[in-house]
Amino acid sequence: MLSKKILGSRIKNMREGLGQSQEDFARKIGVSRAAVSEIERGNRDVEALELVRIAKTLGTPVDRLVEEEKEWIEAKSSHVQSVDQNKLKNCILY
Repeated sequence: MLSKKILGSRIKNMREGLGQSQEDFARKIGVSRAAVSEIERGNRDVEALELVRIAKTLGTPVDRLVEEEKEWIEAKSSHVQSVDQNKLKNCILY
């Protein structure tokens, strides 16, 4: 099972990659900025409807957000050539 911390880290990385502030992101998914912060730090559960809104706002399928680490790394690395897998894993998870 995927931990809340890993899910939160993925959401944060993707949000930042889109150049969205927590405040703008929160407005788009219908929660407070504090709730986004809690989710991204892995300190708050994400409700199913929130997860759907998050995925839509990030432009990714829900299953992409919640897939296990190995699948996530393999999917990310299939888009990148000549990258050290350990460095890629650290970039994705941290």
